[in-house]
Amino acid sequence: MRQIYSIKITSIRGGLKWPLDVFGMVVARDVLEIDRKRNIIFARARSNCQTITHEHPYLELTGPTRAVVTCLDPGNIEVMLKVKGADESEDRDLSFLVLTLQNHRHRRYDKDYTSKRSTLELTFGHIESSVEATISVRLVGGSSWPEGFQGVLTASIASTDDAEVVLLVLITNCLLLVMMA
Repeated sequence: MRQIYSIKITSIRGGLKWPLDVFGMVVARDVLEIDRKRNIIFARARSNCQTITHEHPYLELTGPTRAVVTCLDPGNIEVMLKVKGADESEDRDLSFLVLTLQNHRHRRYDKDYTSKRSTLELTFGHIESSVEATISVRLVGGSSWPEGFQGVLTASIASTDDAEVVLLVLITNCLLLVMMA
């Protein structure tokens, strides 16, 4: 199974300036013959952009919704990202890529992919024996987060050194769901 840990916008060019209001999709297509459909990793509508800054350059991943199977065929990652302008006619392409990810067993990789207006760093790995899990976070003993509380909830597996998946982030009383793994 392929695990996508993060997608980071490492550089921008072509007249783009930080911060960026990013929308679009990043999807995986894998080897499952019965389901060559898109397995969504990131999806944001123009009306629900994610603001990306130089200090916080990571996309808030929302998937994949099932395992990305990469037995013999490495599969592809399709990137279709735009930057929101004042109106639709001023929207600009950020990154349009189709990436073939080779199988790298038992390792985590950071790889840069360059397009006309940006460079993305994709962090991914291959997990040999995986399980799916549903994780929920529930606040007990009150109805709101404590004032000034900040934190990050991550998940990892013992067989992959140094690879944590960020599940949610709480910054200055604002809860952000980052990734469902």
